[in-house]
Amino acid sequence: MASVEDIKRQLEVATTEYRRCVEELKEKGEKLGEKEVELHDLKKNLRQRKYEDESEKNWWLEDMQKLEEEVKELKVEKNELKVEKDEWKVQMQKLQNTLMETTKTAESSSAKDTQKDKPNVAALHQQNQAFLDAFKTPYKDPSNIVELFQEYINKKHMYWFANQTNHIPYGMLFQSSGYGKTRLIEQIARKIPTLYVCLRPKESTGYPPATPYAPEIFDILEMIPDGEEWRFMFILWHAIKKLQEYSLTESAEKLWNLQLDYEWCQKFWAEVLTSSKDWENVNQSEANLDMDKFPFSDNPKNEVKILLCIDEARCLISSAQNDDCSKFRLFRRAMKHINWNGFFVFFLDTLSKISNFTPLLSADPSARRNELKFELFHPFIRLTTMDIFGKKTVDPIETSEEDPEETSEEDQMIQLARLERPLIYSYFDVKRKASFRTQTALKRLVSLLKIKLFGGPSSFKDSEKMSSIAVLSVLVCLDFSPQSKIASDLVASHMATCVAVLRDRERLLIRYPSEPLLAEAALSAITDNNILISILQKFNDTLKKGFVDAGPHGKVVARIILILAVRSIQKSKQWKSIAITVKQLMELLDPAALDDLKCFEGATVAFTHFIPIIYVPEICSLKKYYQRQCAVILKRNNPGADIMISVKLAEDRYSYILIQVKNYASSDRNANKTYPESGSSKLTSRFVFRTSDLKDHNEQYITLYWQLGFEGQLSEVPPIRESKRQKLEQKQHTFAHFGLDTFEFLDSSIKKELTDLLDAFISPFDEAWKFENEDTGDHWSEDHIVAQDPLVY
Repeated sequence: MASVEDIKRQLEVATTEYRRCVEELKEKGEKLGEKEVELHDLKKNLRQRKYEDESEKNWWLEDMQKLEEEVKELKVEKNELKVEKDEWKVQMQKLQNTLMETTKTAESSSAKDTQKDKPNVAALHQQNQAFLDAFKTPYKDPSNIVELFQEYINKKHMYWFANQTNHIPYGMLFQSSGYGKTRLIEQIARKIPTLYVCLRPKESTGYPPATPYAPEIFDILEMIPDGEEWRFMFILWHAIKKLQEYSLTESAEKLWNLQLDYEWCQKFWAEVLTSSKDWENVNQSEANLDMDKFPFSDNPKNEVKILLCIDEARCLISSAQNDDCSKFRLFRRAMKHINWNGFFVFFLDTLSKISNFTPLLSADPSARRNELKFELFHPFIRLTTMDIFGKKTVDPIETSEEDPEETSEEDQMIQLARLERPLIYSYFDVKRKASFRTQTALKRLVSLLKIKLFGGPSSFKDSEKMSSIAVLSVLVCLDFSPQSKIASDLVASHMATCVAVLRDRERLLIRYPSEPLLAEAALSAITDNNILISILQKFNDTLKKGFVDAGPHGKVVARIILILAVRSIQKSKQWKSIAITVKQLMELLDPAALDDLKCFEGATVAFTHFIPIIYVPEICSLKKYYQRQCAVILKRNNPGADIMISVKLAEDRYSYILIQVKNYASSDRNANKTYPESGSSKLTSRFVFRTSDLKDHNEQYITLYWQLGFEGQLSEVPPIRESKRQKLEQKQHTFAHFGLDTFEFLDSSIKKELTDLLDAFISPFDEAWKFENEDTGDHWSEDHIVAQDPLVY
């Protein structure tokens, strides 16, 4: 007997050939129609035309005979294609049935042979047991997301039921990995009977596990003739009917738990396939598509009575055939035919491309003329679960009495793990409670986060381009074009968070919010100099192609320099997120400044990443930044300073370092006409924080003026101009640094890349935009570009 994989390969070939026949049949039909119209017009012309002689008439008759031959030949070819298509369809159906039987037999045989190979949840996910246990962590919902989501579902359903002519009953729940999409559905499933289908690959170690028979069931969509997609809803009706029968004796919560049991699911879906086996022969009037046939018929309030949740939904769009009609779009066509009051579908994913699930219909290649009036519901992205473990009561397992080997550094790392999306702390907590030492659990957590930043591969080389952007974004905060494919890919596979979706669903705003352990993983990823250089080069490329908006390049390079200073100080440390002293930082940035900074003896800074703020910080903000280990990008057009780093002077005493960044390409330190005031009086607390209580903050602080584009190297204390009255403060310690060579801790190869970043801009002369191919006649000329854009170059 052929193996399951062999049958799948045969089915894939048969499906491809079937779809080819359908496409060619469509093309032949269109061509035949054109020729028949042309022949009809020619015959009409022949009857009405007056001929000068017999030869002219014969000439037209010859044309008509040629057209008749073409039409006849096209009809023969069309009939042959139809026969071939029907043969492939029969072959597909046979292989589909064989695959289901073979899969069932193989799994049954495997269960008898050995308990360890049994495809239940525990065995399938034994290498990632932590995910299963993390899924069982008590659900926290301080923002009432469950209630809001239930209202969202019910209102979407009510709106669809009242507007069926221009809506389809489905929505999209998407967000980056780890925010609790499936946990939210689990909470809803405790209230509403939910038919849960997980389409992740069977070999995946993710949780919840793959639903048995799910891929085979959705494969049926590609076997259904065009225009008869409603047949798939006949199959789905039997699944809903069966779940409704269970709901008479089981609670909604029990039904959810049953669907996470592999054996129960296998039995459930096998019975569904058996009861719906006549899907090919049923008439539309008998397919149970009307409201009175819906199993949950008692619904006076028009609320959702059963929710179909399809997890890992990208599998429905990754199998599109040559005609671009994916299983998802075929399913969407099928849903148009139902009138079930109480039924709604939700697709879950980290998002591969939002427009695949909620496309602009004008750009939908599968849309027919009668589909163009359909509107699509806005996706749900508001999973406000960040920092959900941040507020806590004392946990005995985290005290040093329970774990004498635990260090204070590990205590700090545990607190940082709480300031993340929920999966991160949950994963760490179950690892630690599974008899792992705290240090080991933390190591495994950071390793997991690094893999997730890399998009799955365990090494950087497997995903260089996107991994480079992800790592650098976490550390120094980059902005992305909302319409860029990079934006959606970073959410899908590299831990970026979607914060907003435009109404046209083609643009999304993404960000890497402050997550200290994710920053720890990113910092550990750049310990290797070769990887760091590769990241900077890839970032430079994306700048030149316009995918990333770094803002003024001097400012992003300044942030990179500060992160690299932390990297240099912490290179031999197990954890990069532990506080460092102000002395250590300034010793790298300006060793000569130490004599003037003795009042900062014992003061520390703690930052591994940057966050942008849109407000003026206050005194109370300093402690929050320090505890979260983030430096701050001050709001746009903030007077005087661009960057602020919180400084801990003593317990509950905080100050700051302010940095202003310029990027004048000049060997003149006064290229900035406002210097030295911009490095002194315009960096005072009263000038920078004029609307905040920080203007009167009575602590010593440091100010740095950086002119990174300077040609050469210079460090100094900004001089006082005799001609101008500069108001300095005694608590202010001012320093100015000119040129990248000032930062001697950076090696030459890194300085080279940073210099390139300072000058990077989008240019048609850059190699990235150059296309030339002599064989195909594509020529590139700098002169042509100059001529095309007068006075610019």
